[in-house]
Amino acid sequence: WINSGHHTCPKSGQRLIHTALIPNYALKSLVHQWCYENNVSVNEPKGNNNSGSSSKRHKNENAIDHISANKASKDAVKMTAEFLVGKLATGSTDIQRQSAYEIRLLAKTGMANRQIIAEVG
Repeated sequence: WINSGHHTCPKSGQRLIHTALIPNYALKSLVHQWCYENNVSVNEPKGNNNSGSSSKRHKNENAIDHISANKASKDAVKMTAEFLVGKLATGSTDIQRQSAYEIRLLAKTGMANRQIIAEVG
């Protein structure tokens, strides 16, 4: 997306502050760990089963998926924040610097994330 010259978010359409991508291996690892512990397939695509279902039922399923996604998102942010705060407290200077940078980025993405970071210390 970025290599093809786009400078906006593909989902929201907002202009990107910068185009330097930093892989979040800690978050990816935590997601994989959570999925493993909860018997959730990481690469399992969500199927659309519209045969015989009414529009109201489909809306209810989307609402449940949205609630599950919000819970999973909050859990992922909490695990990431706990991991980063731990590294900030016990890591080398370079690890502390990188952890502080990652916490700052996480905090910039929303008030809920800032609240979670504060809760984990």
